[in-house]
Amino acid sequence: MRDETEARIFLTFDDGPDPIWTPRILEALHRSHARATFFVLSPLALRFSHLVRRMIRAGHGVDLHGTEHIWHTELTHAEVEADARGGLEDLHALGVRPRLWRPPWGVITPQTQAVAKDLGLELVSWTLDTHDWRGDSASEMFARTGQDLRPGP
Repeated sequence: MRDETEARIFLTFDDGPDPIWTPRILEALHRSHARATFFVLSPLALRFSHLVRRMIRAGHGVDLHGTEHIWHTELTHAEVEADARGGLEDLHALGVRPRLWRPPWGVITPQTQAVAKDLGLELVSWTLDTHDWRGDSASEMFARTGQDLRPGP
């Protein structure tokens, strides 16, 4: 039984699945006996459905990132809604029933909040960003995040 006072972190990954990097991440998680949540782009989830099935078999969460990776500040309410509904439809076709939604770039607008409420999705962000999109090395990303890892809500 886990001690409830024990510190925990939640690992999340966005933008995949990717045929090169996702299997590597899954292997590293397996070796570490760790679980994560993958916020997937639905066209990639459909294309690499075997990776989504692998995530689920390993006990990881699979939730919604969207269909397109566009800042919601650039979209109308109708476009945000179409993106979310399309993503959910695609994921439902794979047997995935998301309850969490991390919008692209973590950008949450009033229309994002309204659509999430209408679709019964919980919006989630992050407290620590590795800035992996910049192309930093793994050691640079870890060094930057290590000092900020701490228990919290």
